[in-house]
Amino acid sequence: MLSALKKSVDTPESPILNFGASTVFIGRNGGKFPYGNSVLVQGSEESIVIDPSKSFKNHFDQLPKIDRIILSHCHQDHVAGVYLFPDASCHAHENEVDAIQSMNGLCNLHGVPVGERTEFETNVLEHFSFSPRTDTVGYKDGDIFDLGGDVTVEVVFTPGHTHGHSCLLVRGKHRKDDLLFLADIELSGFGPYYGGVNSNLEQFDQSLDLVRSMDIPWFCTFHHLGVLDKEAFLKRSAQYQGMIGYREQKLLDYMKTPRTINQAVEHRIIYRKSDVGASNDRSEHWMLTQHVERLLKAEQLQEVEPGVFQAC
Repeated sequence: MLSALKKSVDTPESPILNFGASTVFIGRNGGKFPYGNSVLVQGSEESIVIDPSKSFKNHFDQLPKIDRIILSHCHQDHVAGVYLFPDASCHAHENEVDAIQSMNGLCNLHGVPVGERTEFETNVLEHFSFSPRTDTVGYKDGDIFDLGGDVTVEVVFTPGHTHGHSCLLVRGKHRKDDLLFLADIELSGFGPYYGGVNSNLEQFDQSLDLVRSMDIPWFCTFHHLGVLDKEAFLKRSAQYQGMIGYREQKLLDYMKTPRTINQAVEHRIIYRKSDVGASNDRSEHWMLTQHVERLLKAEQLQEVEPGVFQAC
């Protein structure tokens, strides 16, 4: 059936890639937000979908029966296709179960201020078809979903982007087809995003070290790049992780003169000056706050007066 599916809908805008038990559905516009790349995994006893995206509905009628949905984390673009599978069990990291169980939980995960919640809720309902799943089951690091026929999906806990963010390692009969779904370790030119209320720079850096140490032939991002072989992944992930140091050097250069974090936010160290808006300001502030804390510990910054920092 999958070969027929590939012939019928495989277009330059929405390719379908097969890796043994895994089938990667590249999202609309190359998986660029608000779309994403979803993965179907088929064993002899069960079939699961990882992160059903906004454009995944285009393939719904041609899919096998889906037994489980596994969510890498619960940001709105990763749960946009959950409503398609009301009879499948739903799984998310135990730190984020509440974010798929209710709208309030989703708002909390995103750190949406009370005054902006009505707009956010309207957006996720209208544009991401958010469908709360009160029956969601929590998973934890190292949990393995056995789909039968030597096909497994293992949870690799990789916090940093969110406090429950996890990669999913798909293994089948042939190791040459094993694939690590990286979720929002997306390897973009922008670099790692740790600007949410549940994000953590140190954990993201450690998670990148972890996935870079894994001997896997294929790596798949939810956005942008899609599937990379190990050589391409190592090269791209080194550049991606290098953005952390690049941002810190920019911050140190800016703080050769004593500055506050608010001044750095207005100057823009991480985002472009054209990236305006309260949401970007909040994200930049939190990311820079974490960098300042790291640089203070490393004795590369000093606090010359309360809230004012200068490079050493």
